[in-house]
Amino acid sequence: MVQPSAVQVPPRDLRPRRRWYLVGLGVFLVCVVAGGVVAAVLVLAGAKQGGDLHRLSDGNRVTLTAGDDKYLYATGDEANRVGVPVCRTSGPSAPRLGMTRSSQTLTEDGVTWVAVARLHVPVAGTYTIDCPPDDSYAIGNSAFGVLGRVFGGIGAFFGLALVGLLAGGTIALVTFVRRSGDRRRRRVAVGQPQPWAR
Repeated sequence: MVQPSAVQVPPRDLRPRRRWYLVGLGVFLVCVVAGGVVAAVLVLAGAKQGGDLHRLSDGNRVTLTAGDDKYLYATGDEANRVGVPVCRTSGPSAPRLGMTRSSQTLTEDGVTWVAVARLHVPVAGTYTIDCPPDDSYAIGNSAFGVLGRVFGGIGAFFGLALVGLLAGGTIALVTFVRRSGDRRRRRVAVGQPQPWAR
């Protein structure tokens, strides 16, 4: 009688095929690449948004989108002013200036800007905003929106990489377990005496 432990089963004969290890690796790599692409898009969008600061000294006319929540930023002495600045606006509607709920700062060209008011735009269009002295004020996006995109991109990368690791690892583990079971079954089948050999 042939001992089952002595039976050698060629790896290429086992099922499922070894190519499933490559499938698991491929799933992991696809998720990592996808996470990198999503992270790059979000980080670049955040960097672009962070640089979208329109100084009123460069022209008081700004084009705003309906529903936008822009922020009025100030620098120098105006950044330390208490309360909402007195600004004159004209355009398709009357944008509402309100207090900011948190401290936000943006740095552009070595100048630090502090959010001093929140600007809500009910109707899209081109507006003229005058906040004397205009060289101390600018309109921009939320600093938290910029950080949110950056951290969102980093989170997306690690999240998709983790999904790929779990999915690819599961495929590899199932393949290994099933191949091991197939090897044991084949060894036992070969090691069993045949009825006519008794």
